[in-house]
Parts: sequence; structure tokens; C-alpha cells
Amino acid sequence: MRYVHPTAPQSNDDIDLCFSAIQAFIGILNQRHEQPIADDVIAQTLSLAEFALGQNWAGVHEKARSMVSFLQATKDAPLDEQDRLQLNLLLDNLKVALYPEHPSEKRTPALVTGIAETAKSDNNRVALLIESRAVTALLEEALTRCGFLPKKLASTQDLVQVQAHDYPTAVIIDLSLCQRDSDAQTILMDLRERFQPPPHLLCLASADDVNARLQAVRMGATRFIKKPVDTEQLIAILKGVTVQTPTAAFRVLFVDDDKLMTLLYTSAMQNVGIDVRVTNDPMDAPAIVADFAPDVIVIDLYMPGCNGLELVALLRQDELIADTPVLLLSSETNIKLHMAALDLGADDFLTKPVDIRILQAAVFARAKRARMLKRSRKEYRMVAEHLERIELAIDRHSIVSIGDVQGNILYVNQRFCDISGYEATELLGGNHRMIKSSIHPPEFYAELWQTISSGETWHGEVCNRRKDGSHYWVDATIAPQFDENGLPVRYVSVRTDITQLKELQAQLMVAKAEAEAASQAKTVFLAHMSHELKTPLNSILGFSQLLQSDVLQPPTEDQAEMLGAIERGGRHLLELISDLVDLAKIETGHMGLEMEDVMILPLIQESISLLKPLSQRRGIAITIEKENEKSHVFADRIRVKQVLLNLISNAIKYNCERGVITIGIIGRGEKYHIFVRDTGPGINSVDQSALFLPFSRLRQNPKKVEGSGIGLSLSKSLIERMGGQIGVMSKLGEGSEFWFDLPKFLNQNSPEGA
Repeated sequence: MRYVHPTAPQSNDDIDLCFSAIQAFIGILNQRHEQPIADDVIAQTLSLAEFALGQNWAGVHEKARSMVSFLQATKDAPLDEQDRLQLNLLLDNLKVALYPEHPSEKRTPALVTGIAETAKSDNNRVALLIESRAVTALLEEALTRCGFLPKKLASTQDLVQVQAHDYPTAVIIDLSLCQRDSDAQTILMDLRERFQPPPHLLCLASADDVNARLQAVRMGATRFIKKPVDTEQLIAILKGVTVQTPTAAFRVLFVDDDKLMTLLYTSAMQNVGIDVRVTNDPMDAPAIVADFAPDVIVIDLYMPGCNGLELVALLRQDELIADTPVLLLSSETNIKLHMAALDLGADDFLTKPVDIRILQAAVFARAKRARMLKRSRKEYRMVAEHLERIELAIDRHSIVSIGDVQGNILYVNQRFCDISGYEATELLGGNHRMIKSSIHPPEFYAELWQTISSGETWHGEVCNRRKDGSHYWVDATIAPQFDENGLPVRYVSVRTDITQLKELQAQLMVAKAEAEAASQAKTVFLAHMSHELKTPLNSILGFSQLLQSDVLQPPTEDQAEMLGAIERGGRHLLELISDLVDLAKIETGHMGLEMEDVMILPLIQESISLLKPLSQRRGIAITIEKENEKSHVFADRIRVKQVLLNLISNAIKYNCERGVITIGIIGRGEKYHIFVRDTGPGINSVDQSALFLPFSRLRQNPKKVEGSGIGLSLSKSLIERMGGQIGVMSKLGEGSEFWFDLPKFLNQNSPEGA
């Protein structure tokens, strides 16, 4: 079917024919959704508008021109459902203008899909229709924690089956699912029509563009929420629209000298839960505003003593109510007065007699937006104050500057000036090169600029130059700021003064070098002294042994005792010298270790054999407990034997007469645990922590056992250097157990490696 327009109207008699032709074409569009708009109907509607203008039919001309504009804007593509609704509304408006005595019988379609109103609700059920299982689980947990009852849906068809006893207070849905489901909008609109209060719709979308938001509006969404979802924000919205978060009632102040009208206004506002304050004297208004803090102020235009325009101007001088909406009421139709009111700060001008429902809606809407604005401003002030405190803390601690991509200084804080010695006026507009020192090579700065110009953050230590030429060190972080194209436009530098730290580090390095030199000198001295002392000591020991073994002139009993004392003292001194030299080598890192496969049992047996004379003199028995005769450790053979000799000799010396010593080997994971247990008097827990310190001796030593206090300290250092640990367990009266762990030697041929 092709539309053919009739002749343009030349008289009133042609109006019906022209309008019928336009109406017929729109009927075709309603039946055939793919039908594009023809130029003919645009021309027909335009001719109707021109005829109406000639007849001075302002209303008809306005409605026809609106339809022409809409048809021209949408003629290149088929109309969608919303566009058809809009076009039918324009046709109805044109019909009413042409035939005011025959109003349209059709129900006027809504320009905007209605949304659920904010209302108190005890319903805490929430339906979830979301693509991502992870997001669904996140929302289920968050909603449950806040007292809601979330229910996951498989599709929008699940909403069709919802009954009155289980319908949700809100539906949270992915907009992408609605785009793929042609029935989604119909189902959601039907859901809101079936239940009261109607459920809220919260649309989630990854794309935050006009098309996505428009689709959400056309579906009647209460809120459009951008992904990723901020659960706290979403729950706050839910609690807000269901009034589960207690809020104070909206407050409105009426200023009108007509007492009867203010009584009517008061009753109307109270019926919708709004607190009302009234004054018939405009001069009392400022004091009431200060006390009542209204969300909306409604003022009559003509009042004695102070008219509405004057009162608006007076109130707007108070910055505390700068954001409070002000509505003017009057039967005045003079457009200049309306414009004057808006210019003075009024938000709207309602013409009397005003429909009470319109007044209620206007007050409620303005109050709601005023509350939102005040809350936003309060949150903004809190954030601003928080940032000010952070900035103050940073300014007191850090050196801050901002530069452009050429390195020119745009901002410096006071600490920058204090540290550098420059005034702010000297720095601003200058280049960061003015504080550059000659400490760093050009490659250092090239790498820095390469990093930040590529959009990365640079961190490092920099030496800068003060105005007086002296140097100071900073620990710096330089981060780029980007423009809308993602390119760096500024660089923010935050630095910490570390000059004292660098000076301390330099002093420590000097002190370390001096200490190392002193330690090396000590080692050399001990090595020389060891040689110088050992030579005469060996001679003394040799001569004492010769005198003791002289067959021709054997020593007397007293002489033999003195020669024995000389020999014991000499050997003790030799051991002390050897231990001191070993300890010094370990401290200076000159102790070499020959790590190899060492079978531990033979070493224990050798050590027992060497110390057997000492144990026999005291009647002490030594036993060995072993899990495996072929226990191998990875260690230095000589040093392990040295540790064993030290621990076993201590166990003999500090044991009781005719006591027992048990030496054991236990496999523990990747290590072997070797212990030497005695039946001596035990060690006080207070003394145990100091046993492995150099030159440490027990405070209670009634037997006056000889010792230097170096053996255990040396053993600890040797074991730890071989990758092991050493320790002691002891109780007074129950003996002591000294132990050490060494790593197993594992390979394919050893039993442990199998």
C-alpha cells in the first residue's frame, strides 16, 4: 500500500481530508514496523502547519511543526516501539488542537516509562538475573549480609511465574540479557503492573553510554549501575528506594499572607508525609528558615511589607540556603515577572490556582533533589577535608612538586622551598634542572625521563643541589598524570629528604671498613701470636714430658706432681690459643670448610676413643644409640669431630662421678639429629641462653672445672656455617642434653638417597 497525499489544504473544508491522510499513514506505520517514513506525509503535515499559521491557529501550527520535526528526524530508518508511541502522541495532540470539542478517545501513551517510586517496604526479596556467576555470588553474599533475601533467576521467564506472596522488591538485571531477550521489557513492565508497590529495576551494564542509559530509561529502571559493581553503592540504593534506611521527613515552608490558602497547603503536604511550617508574615521567614531548615520554600508573589521577589533576593543572600529550592506562587501571567523571579534565584514559578497534586509533586521532587544535593555536598566536604589532612601530612613530611612534560615547575610546596633554599617565586616557571646536581651521569636522567614519559612511575634516590650550592639527597617517586588520550601532561614528584641517612650510611661504611681492617689486623696478630706462643709452649711440654719419663733420675713425688701441673696447664693454653684463632677466622670469614660426605658414626667412635682416658678416670660409661650405622652428613669432617670432642669432653667434665653419657643419632627429614646426653647436675634455665656466647661460663661451678668459655661458642659458629643448628635441653637435677643437626648427604648411591 502506497500513501498518496491529497491536495494541500486551501480552506477549512480541506482540513479533515488532510488530517485523515496523515492519520492513515501513521496507521500504516503501526501495522508495518519496517515501513519507513515517506516524504509525502512530511510535506502534507508541513502544508497543514503553514495553513494553520495563516489562520492564526497557534496551537495547531505548533503541534504540526512538532510532528514535522519528528518525522524529518526519523525518516531514514524504521521506527522502534518507543518512536511509534511518540508519533501517536503527537498525532493525538494535533487532533485535540484541530478538534477541541472532540477530545481524543485513545489513552495518551506515556512519554517516559514509569519507574517504581521510593516507598517504605518490608519486602526484602531481591531477584538476580546476571550473566556472571562470580558477580551473582558476590551480590548474593553482600545482599544476604545486609538483610536481603536474594534469589538467582535462570531467565526473565521466571518472573512470569512470580506470585503475590514471593514477588521481589527489586530486580537486578544485566542490560545485555535484556538486549538479547525480546520479551524482557514486556515481562518487566507487566511485573510492575501486577504488584504494589511495584518492584524496582536496577540495570547493570559494562558500557556507560547514552544508548545503554536510554534503554534502561525506556525499561523503567530505577537506577543504571555501571560495572564493575560497587556492592556498597548498590545496597545503599536498595535501602534508599525501599526506605529501609531511616530518613527524616521532607520539610517545606509556606510564606503566604492568605491564611485560608496556607491551611489548604498544610493539609495537602501533611497528607503525603511532609512536615510543614507556615508564616503569613514574610518578615518572619528568615528566622523560621534558620530554625526549621526547610528542604523547599514556597513563597507567594504579592504580600504586604515584602513581596515575593524581594524575599527571594533577601533569602539568597544567605549562603547556608543557597541550595534550598524556592518556588513562587502567583496568578500573575506576566512573563517578565517570571523571568525576574528566576533571575533572582527562584527555581520555579507556579501559576495560581495551582492543582494540589502538582504542588505536592513539585515540592516532593524538589525536596528529594535538594536532599541529594546536600548529601553530595556534605560528602564532598568530608572528602575535601580528608584530602586537606592528607595534604597537610604530606607537606610536613615530603617535598612535593608538579612539572610539565618539559620539566618546567608548575607547583611546589613549602617543604620544597625549605629544603632547596629557593623561594616559591624563584621556582615556579623555572625548570627542574635548576636543582640538578653533577653527581649522577647523563644516563641516569635519560633513564628517568624515558620511564615517566612512557607513562610509568619512576622511583629512586636522587642527589639535588640547593641554592647555596650544597647537595641534599632525596628518595623520590615521580608519577605521570594523563590527558583524555592517555598521554602524560604533568609529572607529580613526591620526595623524602634522606640526606642524614646518606651521611650516616657513609659513616657506617667508613666504620665498617675500619672494623674490617681492625678485625684483619686482629686475625694477623692472633696468627702470629699463635705461632710465637705455640713454639715455646711445645718446648715446655716436651721438656716436662722428658723430665717425667727420665729413667736415670726419676722425679720425686712432688716433682712429678708439679711436672704434671705444667703439662696440663700447657695443653690447656694450647687449646685456648687454637680456639681463639679459629673463632677469629670465623668472625672475619677466613675459616675455610671442606664440605664432603661424612659418615657420622666413625667420627663419634674416634672422639670417644680419644677421650676414653678422661672418662675412665672418672668412671663414666659412654654408650651410643643409632638408627642407622651408615648415617651420612654433608659437612667438614675435621670441624664435626672438633664439635663432638668439645661436647663429649664437656659431658665428661660436668658429669657426676660414675655417671653415664649417651650419644645418639636420629634421622629427621633431610637432617640428622646428633645428641650428647649426660647425667650431671643440669643447667639453670637462666644460664642456658648465654651458654653459646664467647667466654661464657656457668655462674655456679662448684667443681671449678677448667675451661675458657670458647668451646661452645666456637661449636655453634662451626655448625651454623655447615648449614646446621645447635642447642641444649637441661633441667636442674636431671642432667643435660647438647644436640646439633646437620644436613644429610644424599645421592643415588647412599642409602638415604634410595
